[in-house]
Formats: sequence, C-alpha cells, structure tokens
Amino acid sequence: MLNTRKEFLKAVSGHKIICFGAGRILKQVSAFLRSEDLFINMLLDNSEKKWGLCIEGLEIQSPDILRELDGDEYVILISSKNFAKEIEKQIHCSFPQKFLLFKWPLAVQEEQVFDDRLWWERIYGACMNVYKEIAENRCDAEEYIKEKDRLLNDNEKVIIPRTPLMITTRCSLRCKECSNLMPYYSSPKDYSPDEIIQWIKNVCDAVDEWACCELVGGEPFLYRNLEKVLSYILTQDKIQRIEFTTNASIVPRTDILKLLVNDKVFVKISEYPGLIDYEKLAAVFREYGVHYSVMENMRWSRTGSLEKRNRKRQELQSQYLNCGPAKMCKTILNGKLHVCSKAASLMELGYVEHLETVDLMDTAHLRENIKEFLQMTFSSACDYCDMASEDEEIVEPAIQMDGTVSSNLEQS
Repeated sequence: MLNTRKEFLKAVSGHKIICFGAGRILKQVSAFLRSEDLFINMLLDNSEKKWGLCIEGLEIQSPDILRELDGDEYVILISSKNFAKEIEKQIHCSFPQKFLLFKWPLAVQEEQVFDDRLWWERIYGACMNVYKEIAENRCDAEEYIKEKDRLLNDNEKVIIPRTPLMITTRCSLRCKECSNLMPYYSSPKDYSPDEIIQWIKNVCDAVDEWACCELVGGEPFLYRNLEKVLSYILTQDKIQRIEFTTNASIVPRTDILKLLVNDKVFVKISEYPGLIDYEKLAAVFREYGVHYSVMENMRWSRTGSLEKRNRKRQELQSQYLNCGPAKMCKTILNGKLHVCSKAASLMELGYVEHLETVDLMDTAHLRENIKEFLQMTFSSACDYCDMASEDEEIVEPAIQMDGTVSSNLEQS
C-alpha cells in the first residue's frame, strides 16, 4: 500500500477524498489536508452509532456506500489507528483493486522546513481546535472564531496550543502503558506551587495567547496545592481554557469544586471500566455545575520502551511531524517546556540527559525560544518512542503493572 505524503498528494490530484474512520485522529488528518488546500469529501465509519452524526461539517456514512461509487473518482485515506488493519482488510476483500488506498500517518520522506503548510497544520489547526471547543458554549461563537482567526494569522503573534502542565507525579493508578511514565517515579512528588506559578507567569508574559493550559499528573486532583495554582491560572486572561484530565479516582475538595465551576474550566474524565466507576465523580460535577466530558471506549498508543531506537533522521522527522502529541501536547515539567510528556519524564527521571527543551526561567529570550520550539520539524525525543512510527501499537488503556488497582486509590 502506498503511504507517503508525496505519493498521496500525487494520487489525490483530480480525485475526491474519502476518510474511513471518524475517531480521535480525524482532526490531525483534517489539519494536514487543509494545510494542502484539500478537503474531506466523504466520511465513513463502521460504527452504526456514528452514522448520521456530523464531524468536520460532514455526515458520517456507512461503508456500504462504497459499492455505489466509481473507484476512479476517489482515494481512500484510512483515518483510524485502532482499526486500521481491519479496515484495510475490509476494503481489499470487498473492493479488490477498486480504490487507491492510503493509511494515516503518511510518511514524510523529504527534509522539511517550517513553511506556511506546516504552520497551518501544527499551530493554526492545533489552536483552532481548542477555540472551536470553547466557541461551542459561547453565544458569540461566530465572532469569537473570526477574532481567533485574525489573531492566528498575525505573523507577529506567538500563540501556544494546548500545553499540559505536570503539577504532580503522584498517581492513584500504576498504568503499564502510561505515556507520562508515572510508574517509573520511585519517589513521586508535588511540584512547588510558587514555582509552578512562576513558570505560568513567565510563559504568559512571553506569548500573546495560550490556547489551553491542561493540568495533568499523575492524577491532578491528588495535588495538595491545587487551590493556589488554579486560583492563579484563572486570573490569566491570556489563557483561554483550563483543562484537567482525571482518572475519576479522586473527588476534589469543596474549595476546589467551587473553583472548577468556571466557564474557562473543563474536566476530561478517562473511562477505565473495571478499575474505577467514574459516575461517582460525574454525579458530583453535575451537582456543582462543573463542565466535563467522559472519554469512552479509549485506546492508547503504546510508546514503547525507554531505550534509544537509533532511527535515521528521516524516520524521526516523519515520526515527529505525524505525531499528535507533538502538535498538541508540548509539556511543561519542572521549569522546562518539553516536546511531549514522555520526553519530559525521560529527562526528569534521568534516562536521557539532553533533549530539545525551552528553559522557562530564561525570560530574556523566552518569546523567541518558544516560537522557535513550536516551529521545529524534528525532535531527538522521538528516538525513544514508538508513537506515530511503524512500530506503534494500539493497546487497551490503564492495564495495571501488577494487574490490580494501586493501593493508594482512596487517597484524598
């Protein structure tokens, strides 16, 4: 199967694009297509529950419609990682040699420079995804999006997409495939609230806007000084959205719950059936009026071991440019901005001494350093990870290291 960006762009000339898979990576695929002035013409999914729903302005349809189409008019791009192999087999068996078929991620074979296309895919698209989520709850949604479009198109502005901020390495679970590497911390800790506030202040002083600051861990609701940190973030006008990602094991204290009741705050609850009943936390959120959603039917990408892979630079660049976390999960940990959460923990734990970072305490050059960091087209951190590579595996979420729930699950 053909599977490079160059081959795909050549193949789609004069053709319509079908995306097969309406899951979590569709936004990445759409951002890439838009950066090339291309659009999805048809969106398919095998899940009957999704048929009739609209994503990216398109109605999700049954794959049965492929029987009615002229294969010479369409190119299919499989936009699913969870079920990519099954979809590929399904198309080959049902429609042998009828459609040109590609699968995301598309490999990057040529040396890339940061140009308008990559800006659109990696900064504009990543930020606009956040702004669209915010706009859903605004009465002035259309004007808000227009305002953010103007802001993003101002070349003088520096805007940060969604950026996780690791406030604690304590967690209530010990997940085998944790991309944040929490089980590897033998002495987990909370980071100083005064230091965290200084990092946030320095970033806000350096940039024009921060689309989303995501407080993560570990389990963020285990963080003992959350009230102080969250109270400060809520005063920062440059931060448009504050997110939490929780495993639902901890019900926050009343003082925290009151702070969570804010239009800027949104909590994402990870669904881990058999480990934690998220409904207890969800019920409290409903009682208080906290904005939240439940991430159901999750799958994780296995990042793999901590050892260096010794991949070639071309492979690493392709991996970096195709990686979702590299677009939307630049991570702050211990005063530095890292490529992603795994890269952050690799350095914090001492497994790797040098990776690309931005020192958030170097305020004299922080604006320039952040801008340059966001425009990278390559990271050596990818050589310690399998995500977005040929070796990537999709696995069940939250499989515990010892097969049971951690003993500190009931901490508050």
